Amino acid sequence: VTENLIVGEGVSRTFVENFDNSIAAAVLLGSDPGVEPDVINRGEIHLDNTTGAPGILLYFTSNTFWDTGVVENFGLISAVDPRTATALFGPSWCPDIYNAGTIEARAPVRAEAINTSDLTTTITNTANGLISATGGEAATAVRMSNSHGFYIDNTVILRGGPINDGRIVAQ
Repeated sequence: VTENLIVGEGVSRTFVENFDNSIAAAVLLGSDPGVEPDVINRGEIHLDNTTGAPGILLYFTSNTFWDTGVVENFGLISAVDPRTATALFGPSWCPDIYNAGTIEARAPVRAEAINTSDLTTTITNTANGLISATGGEAATAVRMSNSHGFYIDNTVILRGGPINDGRIVAQ
């Protein structure tokens, strides 16, 4: 996706995981270097994965530094997969995330709601926000490796970057 992904209130969009640009993800964002599309969600964004791939809903590429693109969620972003699921994934850089809705990942093996290695990403979870991961073997609600948090037994210990007035749950 090289343009903004906007889902209006009352609208539900389901994306099928594919292998565009040799990356398994339902929505590949930032595939053009320097283009940072926003994700503005007031409805529902869902993952449909029947490929047997890793179950990634929104994938933020390393082609851009994500200095201006943002994720604003007021609805539901949901990655539910028969094996492993990740709702938002930034393998190196990732946009700032504002959540006043629900970001969830559910899978019988491993589930991650948000996973980024970006040193500068700020995640704001409002009082109405829920970031949730439910996995049979492993669940991580927010993984910010190389940045603001570290993890002990699937429990996130927040430092610096995340601002949380809502709920962050891993089970």
